Amino acid sequence: MVRRGPQDLVKPTRWVATGCMLVHRTVYTDIQKRFPELGQEFFSPSEHDLVDHTKEMERILVSSSIPLEARLSQALSHLKQGESLVKANSRLGTGEDVIFCLRAAAAGHQPHIDLGLVCGHIGAATYGPFNTRTAAVS
Repeated sequence: MVRRGPQDLVKPTRWVATGCMLVHRTVYTDIQKRFPELGQEFFSPSEHDLVDHTKEMERILVSSSIPLEARLSQALSHLKQGESLVKANSRLGTGEDVIFCLRAAAAGHQPHIDLGLVCGHIGAATYGPFNTRTAAVS
């Protein structure tokens, strides 16, 4: 769909490249609320999902109101959930623009792409609808 050239369509997407991104300031404040440990590192590749689950594991393990076996089982469950989220959302090599959009989505802001814009790239080459493969998936 993107490679068919500019078209009058705005659609939800998983992430958008930051080179031509419009972001309302509430996205940043909502990311700060959702991920306070990041400070203002909105684009960092920090494994925030694993940090969240690790904190919950610690809370469970130090609790004395839950039997030991139940605490270990719950902690293991959180470890597996955190690992699963990291693998799905924060793989090594994932660009900071992808991480930012995933955090924005987790904070309640769905990224969208405007297919009417053609944004070039300053550098060795410019990529757009007229010089990329046409066998792309919509």
